[in-house]
Amino acid sequence: MTKAAAINKEARAIIKKHFPEEGRNHSCDESCGWCHDPGWSLEDDQPERFKRYYRMLTAVLKRGI
Repeated sequence: MTKAAAINKEARAIIKKHFPEEGRNHSCDESCGWCHDPGWSLEDDQPERFKRYYRMLTAVLKRGI
């Protein structure tokens, strides 16, 4: 694994630790289609915020290595 790949992987792991993906709970049968909803994810639902945290973390990790 390259240095850049290790930094990217670590930044994503830190973000996922602090902003875990959450599934949505539905009290319905699986045939309705709602149960296949992937839930909430910072990267998917708030991409600007994810990018800001990602840039900040990768910069800090680059300085630390």
